[in-house]
Amino acid sequence: MTRLSLRDARNLYGIILPSVVHSLSYEGAEAMERCELTPERFEMHDGKLFLSEEERLTLLALLLENVGIDKAILLGDPSEWRKAIAELTF
Repeated sequence: MTRLSLRDARNLYGIILPSVVHSLSYEGAEAMERCELTPERFEMHDGKLFLSEEERLTLLALLLENVGIDKAILLGDPSEWRKAIAELTF
């Protein structure tokens, strides 16, 4: 499995996550731009949502912006988050 660097993941499809600790709402032209980045429909391929890693990361980035990192981190074990952060490459 190819792992993207943090920089590659942040720059995927032009999505650069701001410091989104809390949820962010889109308005006007930005809302339509973000909507156009989403996959056309949800599908499963070889047991994974969407065909490509890029589609999965794009949707994840959009959801993190929209929901907020503060909510996302509640979904996992804090020790797993710390381990993943420690393994990041810049």
